[in-house]
Amino acid sequence: MKFKNLFLLLVIGLAVCSCSSNDDFEDDNTDNVSLPSSSNNYYEYQVGDSIYRIVYKTNNDCVQETNLNITRAISGFNPDGYAQGTAVKQFEKKAAIKNHPQVPNGVYYLELWKVTTKVKIPKGYRDIELDESGVVGYADWEDVCDNYQSVKISYNRRHPDERELSFYTAVVKCNLVGQQIWEVLPMDGNKIKVPYRFIK
Repeated sequence: MKFKNLFLLLVIGLAVCSCSSNDDFEDDNTDNVSLPSSSNNYYEYQVGDSIYRIVYKTNNDCVQETNLNITRAISGFNPDGYAQGTAVKQFEKKAAIKNHPQVPNGVYYLELWKVTTKVKIPKGYRDIELDESGVVGYADWEDVCDNYQSVKISYNRRHPDERELSFYTAVVKCNLVGQQIWEVLPMDGNKIKVPYRFIK
């Protein structure tokens, strides 16, 4: 009897820990990664000629989806533009979600969507900065599990005047017992606009 209970606990534990598995997804090649640098709200690393920066949200409060595009800006941030892309379905995944205001803690079947857009930096400017205080998405699909919202900015040294912004959103299809959910986390990626400005 003890063996059956131990086996049952082991099966439940494996189901809950499935969020850390990424056998359905090939992440960025991390060979030759340089030492990371960090600031108040970003983490930067290099892979070969490409440089990646993960920009974290300053406030992880959830904003519910509306019919309007999200274009909020924090006070004092005068945007030069808004980064907006088209969501493209990437893959489906079973994952454990916890501490998310839109769905209860549990294991769900997800559809993962990626939004990508490019921003051209004009002459006289060296980079962009984001107002990440509004709704963004998840720089990595696994961040959906903890509602850790962020944006990935990347560029190649051969194209230093162009930045690619990307993030994931997720559709929660159903839970493990088949109950239909159909909740979008954090919201429809096609409606998200991320304010940015150029810096010298």
